[in-house]
Amino acid sequence: MVLRLVLVLERTGKSENEDEDEDEPSLRLHNSNHTGKRSGQECPLYDSSDSPYRCSRVHTGNNIIIDGSREHIFEVVSDLDRWPERLPHYRYVRITGKDGPRDIVEMSAYRDRIAVSWVSAFESDRDRLELRFEHLSKWTKGMIVSWNLTPTRDATRVEIAHDLKFRIRLLRWIAEPVIANFVTVIATRTLAEFKKFIESGGGNAGAAC
Repeated sequence: MVLRLVLVLERTGKSENEDEDEDEPSLRLHNSNHTGKRSGQECPLYDSSDSPYRCSRVHTGNNIIIDGSREHIFEVVSDLDRWPERLPHYRYVRITGKDGPRDIVEMSAYRDRIAVSWVSAFESDRDRLELRFEHLSKWTKGMIVSWNLTPTRDATRVEIAHDLKFRIRLLRWIAEPVIANFVTVIATRTLAEFKKFIESGGGNAGAAC
């Protein structure tokens, strides 16, 4: 059932302008530790991002504690070219162009045995030690993904947050829960694999990205 719905969403996602909202309010991302659907709420503010994003109905937040400094973790996770060799569930990451300061990136990963792919605009903020992605195509078009690194007493809390308002109204009720499930599973494994890699000495603290 899930695979059949994914295939339907893939075909639907190719109709870039079908039934899209004309006017979308803006939001700034916020931190959370849950996966859920929001409706009828004002968009929250995340005070470390000044980019205008669409108000989301789906928000997922996955986090993990990694024994390492924010700076070292940032150097490792911001090196997108090396994700496939460090993350076994990633098939490829290809930087294909530029959009101003952002890289255009083709990415693909496995959710269990199902391969999914997407195109994102990516930027890393070395001052704030954050990563930001905006999905540009297919059924996750418009999704905003942020990586936030928060120091704890002797480690770092790493969170991946996904925010999306599915643009085709008639399919939101079924598309949004499926998308939330997919991104949660992939993000959970991504964090676990980076934790294992970094805590086993991978990336050598201080290495260039």
